[in-house]
Amino acid sequence: MTARLGDCDMRKSFKFYSRGLPSGTARLIDAIAYLALRWGRRHLRACNDPRWRTDALGAARPFFLARECSFLGPPQNELTEINRRTIRDLLDARRQAWESGEISLPKEVNVYTRQRVAAQNGTLAVLMPKYINCTEAAFDHDIAHHVLNSALAAGLQAVQIPADEITYLGSRNLSAQLTALEGVLARLRPSVIAVDGNFLPNGRTIDTNILHSLKGKFGFKIVNVVGDCYDHGADTLGYWHQVADLSVIFHRYNRHFDKIQDKSTVLVAPTVPFHEPTFCPDETAERDFDLSYVGSRNSRNRSLFIEAAMSRGVEGFVCFHDRRRDTAPTLPEYASILKRSKMVFTNGWIDSGEDIITGRAGEAILAGACLIHEVGSPISEYLVPFVHYLPVANLAQFVAFCQFLAQDDERRSYIANAGREFWLKNYSSDAFWATVFRRLGEFKEGDQAMTATPAIARDCGGTSTTIAWHANDK
Repeated sequence: MTARLGDCDMRKSFKFYSRGLPSGTARLIDAIAYLALRWGRRHLRACNDPRWRTDALGAARPFFLARECSFLGPPQNELTEINRRTIRDLLDARRQAWESGEISLPKEVNVYTRQRVAAQNGTLAVLMPKYINCTEAAFDHDIAHHVLNSALAAGLQAVQIPADEITYLGSRNLSAQLTALEGVLARLRPSVIAVDGNFLPNGRTIDTNILHSLKGKFGFKIVNVVGDCYDHGADTLGYWHQVADLSVIFHRYNRHFDKIQDKSTVLVAPTVPFHEPTFCPDETAERDFDLSYVGSRNSRNRSLFIEAAMSRGVEGFVCFHDRRRDTAPTLPEYASILKRSKMVFTNGWIDSGEDIITGRAGEAILAGACLIHEVGSPISEYLVPFVHYLPVANLAQFVAFCQFLAQDDERRSYIANAGREFWLKNYSSDAFWATVFRRLGEFKEGDQAMTATPAIARDCGGTSTTIAWHANDK
């Protein structure tokens, strides 16, 4: 059960770490924090708006992250010997328990089918934007890239139909864009179309009526991919699911999924189906970054974690960006950073009781880095904590684990390798697409069962295909 603000006596349980400050200052800080939390608890009980709740809890969250750890104490500039032994004994005990079978398999280990997908008679068309925010100033749409290229790597015939002009902001010339789209669909005759279901229509974009009409005309099935399915967002799942044969989401604990009556028509995947060759580790390359993070600065208090570690001697690579092409690395550059990293940090905190698995988690694992993930997300339903990744609850734990693993290559490598092997065995893109096509009734029988690491894990090649189309296409 997830504890929410107000479930305990905060005056007794909350303690802001203020050592080194004058006692009067420390008491003042504690008093301000306590009063702020009391105010937040009282208003949260009366407010059902998830966006307001996110803002209120977000203001209090840094105080909780700054509390000292109950078994490691506060963050230290250097790891003490007793903390080193504590972490070593913890990791060794969990490793031994996993290898001896004392720890059971994760809850969602069988989310995907165990058979490989066969090449289909038809074509998978990826009807998604080419760019984030549908603008060339932003970097490439990573979900579209991975959906397309993972399908190709799995042996499917797949092409991308860029949808920047008919999704999100849309186009003033929608009618001409749809005429061009019909021409492309008439030539391709896809059996399945994967659409981006992460927005709501605005009169300048495609909508369910348009997709329903195209579906009836060309006879394809629709896979609705919803990247952000959270309580505080609009119900894009419910809207696009009306016309979809299968929806794919990456977070089950939200009110939008709860409202879907037939849960068998929704696949809850751990992450996007990644193009594994993009992140295939270079075994000969040096991992010269102790820790890396590439992403937004202010989102989910990530900068607090990164700055806490690097101010205490953990070295690495950090790139804060706002998704603009001129501030963010390209996908190959990003993959190279992960491959050079010993550890990668991520978290998925959104709201009290709502915490997601980010795509960065899967990317880090596939790149052979040791994943450090803030607790709260359902990642433990897919991976074993302290065996396949490291969970941390506060800044003190994060700093201590980073300091320890930066120096202990054997234990760090074990976690990284165990996580990658387990991911490829159970959550590969091959398995994702086999499950999708089986759910759609498009699965070809006769392929061998996946009982070992997929071949794609050893293949670091791969190409992509994009269909260029314009409003004047006939």
